[in-house]
Formats: sequence, structure tokens, C-alpha cells
Amino acid sequence: MLFSFRYKLSLIIFLVALLILLMAFFAIESVIEKEFRLVIEQRLQQAQDVVNQRMEDRFDRLLMQAVTVADNKLTKDILTDKNLSKVTRDDIAHDEIMPTLLADSMLITDGDGKLLAETFEHDPLWEKIKVQPAFENGIAGEEVAGIIFFEGTLLQWLLLPVYIDHLMFGTVILVSALGPQELQTISQLTGTELLISSDNEFLATGWKNQKAVKGVRSQSSKDQLSFNDLEKNTQAGLYNGQSTTEVNLLGERYLLRFNAPENAFTPAYVVAQSLDRALAFVETIKQVMLIIGLIALVIAAGLGFVIACTVSRPIRLLSKANRAVAKEDFSQRVDIQTRDEFHELGESFNHMTESLAEKAKIRLALDKTVSREVADHLMQQGVQLGGESREVTILFADISGFTSLSERLSEQQLLNLLNSYFTRINSCIPQYHGTIDKYIGDAVMVLFGAPVNDALHAFHAIQAAHAIWDTVQKFNEEVSEQFGCKLDIGIGINSGQVLSGLMGSEDRMSYTVLGDHVNIASRVEGLSKLYGARIIITDETRKLAIQQAGRDYTYVYRRLDNVQVKGKTVGINIYQPVLERDEVDKKLQAYNKAYDFFLKHEFRKAMAEFENYKKSWPHDKVVNLWFERCKLYAEKKEAFELDYRDGVRILNSK
Repeated sequence: MLFSFRYKLSLIIFLVALLILLMAFFAIESVIEKEFRLVIEQRLQQAQDVVNQRMEDRFDRLLMQAVTVADNKLTKDILTDKNLSKVTRDDIAHDEIMPTLLADSMLITDGDGKLLAETFEHDPLWEKIKVQPAFENGIAGEEVAGIIFFEGTLLQWLLLPVYIDHLMFGTVILVSALGPQELQTISQLTGTELLISSDNEFLATGWKNQKAVKGVRSQSSKDQLSFNDLEKNTQAGLYNGQSTTEVNLLGERYLLRFNAPENAFTPAYVVAQSLDRALAFVETIKQVMLIIGLIALVIAAGLGFVIACTVSRPIRLLSKANRAVAKEDFSQRVDIQTRDEFHELGESFNHMTESLAEKAKIRLALDKTVSREVADHLMQQGVQLGGESREVTILFADISGFTSLSERLSEQQLLNLLNSYFTRINSCIPQYHGTIDKYIGDAVMVLFGAPVNDALHAFHAIQAAHAIWDTVQKFNEEVSEQFGCKLDIGIGINSGQVLSGLMGSEDRMSYTVLGDHVNIASRVEGLSKLYGARIIITDETRKLAIQQAGRDYTYVYRRLDNVQVKGKTVGINIYQPVLERDEVDKKLQAYNKAYDFFLKHEFRKAMAEFENYKKSWPHDKVVNLWFERCKLYAEKKEAFELDYRDGVRILNSK
């Protein structure tokens, strides 16, 4: 290269200047915010101490008054004089005792917790107090306290037993309201916002941001917290070792501290202060720095502009060509004569578009044939267009009785049912490395071992068949509820050499497999209803599955028959793969014994053995069908001769 690209790096001047300004900007802001966080945290700690001290003072004051009331002769008269009416006791409490107290309300009960006197007729208040868990301890002789919310006010109450000659005659309950006015005083004294809670009820004061107040009072959402979640948020921070928690309330940041109740008299509360309002003066500093930064950026931009003029032309060429490539125009080429790094970039771009154009031709052919997953695999592996011989396993699954089903349902219902059915069984196929070849009405054809090689294709096909069967059984619960019917499917599996590849016309091709083994798989699927076995495999698939599974061998295979399907001149052995292991050896032994009699044409003995089998396992459809067939052959030997030839059952229908 005659001209180095290093001189063009002057453009970095602008970026370096911008980076320095941003670093300085954020560093100053970070330092200031850090210092103010410490100040606010100290203020919140002080506020917490003030609130705790206030609560202690309130408790001590209420306790002293309760002791005074308990020693009062009038109180003892109320407890001991049975001749006093309820009205008289209330008058004594209200007119004689209450004026000497600073509490807001007083109640006197007997030793059983029955209300004897009250200063105000607050039946709901009494009802709330007497159901408190601590109340039971109080009438048992303990000094107890608690908190309740009543008519929007937080009430702190204290219960003190009254003893006369060492015998407990009753209790005195003093109630003191912690209202908004006192909370406002605490908030103004500490310069913080305050939130007090008990039993999911809240009192809040000092929140200067009215939007934030509305936010925390509402239900929780993406942008705001409710009072309940605000408390849980700060409480969780405390338990995680964070004394101070930050939350965002409708765009305003707050620092909060949660105080867990140390006793029954002290409520849980949160003290908070707005971090953003405390840092409001920083905005002025930001504005000054912004002006200085803009001046520096203008100078840097001027230097960068000179360099940009030099490099703009190749960039424009590449940008224009790149937009065309984004629209899949891979014929684009660029000619950059700067003899520097941009020239190399242009050459690389040209090589890239040539490669993309070639791949686009291949991808266009694949898009006409296979799914995206198969196309991606073929693109990576470079499979040639055309056919190749390979060993695969083919699975056919079909809905039995689909014609009668289509007569019962409307066209839209039938379409919805089929779409749901295919969606569910399709989910079973990829996990066993299968590929859906095509849909044929209500049937589906699945390949294992093509186009992607699979060393366990036969074993995977059997696993997929059982997964499909289980899925359909679960799906039938929905089908029965929505359509009043159930789906019954048959599955046939065969393995062998087939011709696989892209087949069709030049305008439309598809990836598929061809060969005699495909037809056999289709015919075997049609035998499922005839033999009462929902999954039928050929002997070729059975041998491959046993060979491939190795230690993972989990199936046993029950021979069903030797059949000559339509279009074939020789018989094939068919089997039913059995996954269940419960008494499988005993069942197979009993089945094989009966089947051996059938092979010897001793139909009555076969009937007897199948009958014995049915007594132990009455729901085996295969055995039920064999029993009926042996019964027919025992009565009409000519029926057997019509069905079988040289031990092979001749099937003339598909």
C-alpha cells in the first residue's frame, strides 16, 4: 500500500474528546451522588432512631397511665361492685377516670375478658381488640400490647391486669391513636417521608411528590410500586444485608430504610427521602459541563470533517452496495482505488457477494423442496441435487375411521381438529431425529435417517411411535370435550434401502424417498386395525432396532403374523413393539404358546390357550382378535384356506 490508513485515524480525535468528556461528566456525577447517598443514609438512620424513641416514649407514657388506672379506687369499684349498671360504669370511666389520662380511649374488662366499662361506645373497636392474639394472654394475667387500624387511624393499645389482694379481677386497656398529625410532626422533624404499616394497612405522610404518593397507593405495575410491595422491597433488602434500598417511584428515585417491629407496640415502618430532589443542584453543574463539552466537540468535529472527506467516497460505495445486498441483489460489485485498507475491504465485499450469489441459487432450489431446518443442514453438508441410496426407517401414522369422523364434524371443525392433531404429533418427531416428509390427508409420513444421517434410525422410529401414541391419548381428553369423539390412530414402520433426494420438476421439487420399503411401511400401517395393534413394525425394523439400541434396548417384540400385502409376492413377518415390562415374560410365553398351536393349525388348542390368556389380560385387543379368528378357522377350515397360503396370510386390500 502506497498510502497508509494511519493518517486517517485522526478521526479518533473526535471520539477521544467525546470519551473524555463523558468520563468526566459521569465521574463528577457519580462522586456527588455517592456523597449525598451517605448523607441521606445517615439522615434516614437518624429518622429511624427518632421514630423508635417516639415509640418507646409513647409506650412508657401509656404504661404509666395504665398503672395509675389499675391502682385507682374507682377502677376497683367498677371491677368489684356488681350492683353498678353498665351505664354507671361507663360514666365513672368517662367522667372520673378518663380526664386524668392522656390516652384517647379506655376499656375495662373482668377477669374473663368481658367488657365492663368503656369511655366511648366503640363496639367495632372492642371487637377488633378482643380478637387480637395478645388479648388472650392479657386476660391470662400478662401485660400485653398491640397495634390495630381503626377507621383510618393506627391505634396502639396496652392491656394491664388489675390485681386486688393478689387476685386478678380484670384488666385495663388504654388506647392511643397515632394519627396523621403526629406522623406529619415526625416527618417534618426528621426531613423524611414516613410509611407505617400493619396487617396490610398503611399510613403515609411527608411524601412531597404527589405522583409518587399516587403511585405507591395504587396497585403494583411496571412503573410503580404499591405500599405493600414497597414494604416488601425494603424488608427484603434488610434481610439481604442492605440497610438502605433504592426504588423508583414514577421516575423519581428514593432511598428507603425498613424497620421491622421490635415488639407488638411498635409498627413496621419505612423512612424515605428523594435522592433526585437532593441532587437537583447537580443539574446546574451538568449544564455548564454540557456547554464546555459542546465547544470541545465542535472543534473535534472540525478536525474529523477533513478526514471524513477523504474516506467518505469508499464508504458511500460500500453503503450503497450493502443496501442492495440487503435486498438480495447479489450482483453488486464495488471498485475502490484508494490502495489502502478500504481497497482490501472492497475486494472482500466482492468475494462475499460472489459467494452469496452461489448460495442463493442453491437455497432457491432447497426452498422449493424442504423445511428450513432440512435446508440449513443440506447447505452445511453440501448434499448434491438428485438421488442417493441410503438405509432409512419410514413411519406412517393415520387416523382410523377418518371418513366417519368427517361426516360427523363440520368442515371448520374438521380443519381445526386436524391442525391441532398434527401440531401435537409433530412435537414428538424432532426429539427422535425424525423429519416430516409429507402430509397425505389425515396421514403423515416421517423419515428417520434422511436427509440427516442417524445411526439409531430404526430404534428412534419406534420411540417416536410410542411418543405419538401417548400424545394422542392425552389429546383425546380435549377432543372428547370439544368434539364429543376420540381419535384412534394406526402406525406402521418399515426399514430398508431407499432412493432419497430432491425429486420433481424444474419448477417444483421436494425432498423425499422412493422405493419398495416405503410402500411396505404404508401397507403395514393399514394392518393396525386388522390386528388390533396400534403400532406394527416389520421384521427388518425389529432386527435393526435390536442391533442399534444396544444397552438402551427397552422393548420386546410380539410376533403378529406373516402377511403378503397387496402388491407383494412374498410374505413379511410383522411385530408389535411392547414397551411395558410388567409380567412381560409371562405374557409372551402364554401368547407364543397359543400362537404356536395356530401355526400348527391346531385351532381349538389355540383357542383354549388364547382363552386362558384373556382371563389374565382381558384388554389385549390382539389376543381377542386371534381368539375370534381361531374360532372361525376351527368351525370353517375353508376360511383358513382362503386367508392363508403356505403359512402366509394373503391380503388383497390396502
